[in-house]
Amino acid sequence: TSLESVVIPDSVKEIGLGAFSGCTSLESVDIPDSVKEIGRRAFYNCTSIKSIDIPDSVTKIGEKTFSGCTSLESIVIPDSVKEIGWRAFEDCTSLKSIHSVIEKVDDIVIDNDAFNGIDMDECILDIPAGTRWAYRHHEVFGHFKNIEIENK
Repeated sequence: TSLESVVIPDSVKEIGLGAFSGCTSLESVDIPDSVKEIGRRAFYNCTSIKSIDIPDSVTKIGEKTFSGCTSLESIVIPDSVKEIGWRAFEDCTSLKSIHSVIEKVDDIVIDNDAFNGIDMDECILDIPAGTRWAYRHHEVFGHFKNIEIENK
């Protein structure tokens, strides 16, 4: 629980089940481009993480991966992500912005409860130009009230 930062080595392909779960002092995580999947509960209840940059290599964010990360203020979701699991970002109560780079939002599988407990009236969803209609009508992303086009 005293771990404050971690640099995951380039040899890692998957951050496994509960890898950093409960690391309440963890503030900084450097995820390399070698990682393809962030597994279930990998960062569950890591209450000190403020931001996450998910690399372009990640295709799957598992169930409850960042659930309970109550200090998490911003995340970047790359275009490579094809699946976001059940309650992946549940109770990230400080989340103020999500920068989604996903161009074809209809091609991604997102559980309806992926963002459970987030204030979707206040959190800003920053999206690529030309995708507003798709995001606005998406089963999950459509619940966000503040959808903005990214500034290039």
